[in-house]
Amino acid sequence: MLMLETSISFAQNTGIGTISPTAKLDVNGDLRVRSASSTTDATLYNTLLSDDSGNVMNVKTTDFVDALKIPTTIFNAQQNTDVETPLLGLNTFNKTVFGTVNLIKTTAGTWNATTNVFTVAKKGIYQIVAGCLLNEVEVANYVMHIIAGSSLLTVGGIALTGNKYATNGNYVMLLNANDTIYTYTNTGAITPYSQGKAFLYITFTPL
Repeated sequence: MLMLETSISFAQNTGIGTISPTAKLDVNGDLRVRSASSTTDATLYNTLLSDDSGNVMNVKTTDFVDALKIPTTIFNAQQNTDVETPLLGLNTFNKTVFGTVNLIKTTAGTWNATTNVFTVAKKGIYQIVAGCLLNEVEVANYVMHIIAGSSLLTVGGIALTGNKYATNGNYVMLLNANDTIYTYTNTGAITPYSQGKAFLYITFTPL
């Protein structure tokens, strides 16, 4: 019993398949795990990676995904019903409102429900896809503006029956932390119009 305790006390590394282990546990051969706990939220856990020599290390899962440079949908918002508030014509910029918001990746930015503005959390490539249906329109030009940081994309659309106008656009921009994303509509028509259904999708690709 005394010999066993002594050997354990002085043992620094343990080897399987090797008599000269170089780590606390050194396995010279295949490694098999028959079962493991599962999770649906990878942001709370780490990912195990190994180098060319087989040394295993922990990497934060979100950092690992960012390193892969995979485009990820981080945010979407919808307005699924018509908005009753009249919007001014005569080239007044009217911000698009959204009733349903889904912040998919909370670390990528924040949403202000009062101003309907998304604020970017980190530098990267952002793809913004947005669209809006306008009601009570006249025979005039209507446009939607996608604002991303200090840049603006103006897109038109098509006139529909029932005095409606549909517009949508796709904008890809390099943005920095604290830049904002939002959309406006406006027209040169004199009479007011109103906003119908709308959507806003944001995809993020880290640099």
